[in-house]
Amino acid sequence: MEKEINEPNVNLKQTFRTCVFVGENKIGNNCSLHKSYFENCTLADNVEVINSVLKNSIIESDSKIGPFSHIRDNSNIGQDCRIGNFVEVKNSNIKSGSKIAHLSYVGDADIGADCNIGCGVIFCNYNGIEKFRTTLGDKVFIGSNCNLIAPLVIEDEVYVASGTTLTNDLKRGETCIGRSKQEVKPFNNPYLENFKITTKYFGTDGIRGVYGEYITPELVKKVAKSLCVNKKPSVMLGTDTRPSGQTLAFAFIEEILNYGGKVYNLGIVPTACVAFYTRLYKCDYGAVITASHNPKEYNGIKILNSDGIKLSEKQEFNLENLFECKVNIKSGGKLIDLSKKREEYLSLIKNFNDTTLKGLKIVLDCSNGASSEIAPEIFKSLNADVLAVSTHGEINENCGCLHPENIIKLVLKNKADLGFAFDGDADRIIAVNSEGEILDGDDILYILTWYFKKHKLLESNKVVGTIITNKGIENKIKDLGVSLIRTQVGDKYIIEKMLQYDFELGGEQTGHIIFNNLIPSGDGVLTARILAHIYLENKSIFKSVKSNKYIQIQREVKLKNSAQKNLLMDKSFKNLIEFYKSKLGDGGKIIVRPSGTEPVIRILVETTDKNTALVYAMELKKKITKLINKAEN
Repeated sequence: MEKEINEPNVNLKQTFRTCVFVGENKIGNNCSLHKSYFENCTLADNVEVINSVLKNSIIESDSKIGPFSHIRDNSNIGQDCRIGNFVEVKNSNIKSGSKIAHLSYVGDADIGADCNIGCGVIFCNYNGIEKFRTTLGDKVFIGSNCNLIAPLVIEDEVYVASGTTLTNDLKRGETCIGRSKQEVKPFNNPYLENFKITTKYFGTDGIRGVYGEYITPELVKKVAKSLCVNKKPSVMLGTDTRPSGQTLAFAFIEEILNYGGKVYNLGIVPTACVAFYTRLYKCDYGAVITASHNPKEYNGIKILNSDGIKLSEKQEFNLENLFECKVNIKSGGKLIDLSKKREEYLSLIKNFNDTTLKGLKIVLDCSNGASSEIAPEIFKSLNADVLAVSTHGEINENCGCLHPENIIKLVLKNKADLGFAFDGDADRIIAVNSEGEILDGDDILYILTWYFKKHKLLESNKVVGTIITNKGIENKIKDLGVSLIRTQVGDKYIIEKMLQYDFELGGEQTGHIIFNNLIPSGDGVLTARILAHIYLENKSIFKSVKSNKYIQIQREVKLKNSAQKNLLMDKSFKNLIEFYKSKLGDGGKIIVRPSGTEPVIRILVETTDKNTALVYAMELKKKITKLINKAEN
């Protein structure tokens, strides 16, 4: 929903564009409304409504309604949705990008993003005694002429064939073929191919590549210009410590100012700091010039929305389509220096639980990156005994969270209580306990879940991980009475799921940890501060967390270029992976996926037997490499 919706506010019955308005209605810019009735409704920008009735509902931007549809009380239609002909929606929420085909009825339902509901589908909410709701996850396909009998929970990426009467809950990725007998089984859903949005530049974490070859000032200018197509934007900007960072930042600033926009320049700060101030200053966008954990010769750019959250895949795709748009030069551009502005962000971290860290000896490896000044300052101000290293050299050069061996040595040598290593933009963290054991993002997620559960900070009773979150950690989280919700790999997907269901805590194995009620971004420094507080309360959990974890062996296949990642879609690759999955059986899992940040294919084998995991991972790497070489020749 756009934060600012232009009026008219129509308080009395009157005709406007051949429409009738009753009560208080708010209408956004560039709406196309024809022969329709509106009562106490809010419409965002670029909404189209034709010959339809809308009452006490919210329609978000770029959605289309009708003709001859009826959106009734307490309904919320998300961004870029399509509600077809003769559709009735009542007391329902529909997330962005979903489509409801004609002659359908949706009552008392919560429908996820990018769903496709066929024509004549009926959501039945009444069993003769009481009403129930139906909940659909993301990317659910329901064929024509289906009946859904609540109460129902249908998880992400489910495929329901036409003509099905559905009465049972469905798990992620299942298909349901009904008619006289309902049959459920795992299924490779062809419908999901429609959602594989292919971006030329954006990966799972912004745009990233070698500076001067892939990442250039010209490319950054295209990104900046795309933000200016429909407005004079206000943008919060930060960078990490890479040598090329200032050149790219200057190019970005210059382009925004050329088109009349406003740039608040924070200078060198963590990504989470940019997210925090983007929201605090109510900017249209945030931008971070960084390549995160990649070597110094890399650089990139991340774009955040007005809430400080990374753009969705669809938003990135739409942004790329504007790269070549012609935009007129505009006046009014303004640059505001915020390079000394830190106090609100620092205060948020320092004041967590209002406790000092006196008596703790802590080692910090700042990866010569964006945390080099902020992290030591925070821990010293909390009276911890701090040893900070990697604060003045080359970013990510044999240091930081990708080289935990350094901090292990320092923790043991200095008999420290804890060690924390960050990456270049400090949105990731790896911890080390007093015995020199590495605590990855999975371990950290469990420790935080224990603390949140104990202190009644986990109202949802759920935390979010990814498909590679260790099964042993999931079991430990379940023992706390908490459920683990999994997403695909990438902190942006964790954040999307957390926001969708208002979950408080999430994280992934690489060390992105998100506190939904504090900052909508992975924040290594904030995570370190909270972990240090937990250590004062429960030292033992930092050692016991390592017990009963499954063995995970990971390998990488390096590629000549990113285009080779598409080879994973070939039948020979799929057959190879399925063969090893069948050999492993139910005793573990195998995940083979392309990296979203580097030209590599990542292999993970998880099981309780180390030898099996190691052998399978090595064999898969060898055979995948052979298939890639064969395909190239």
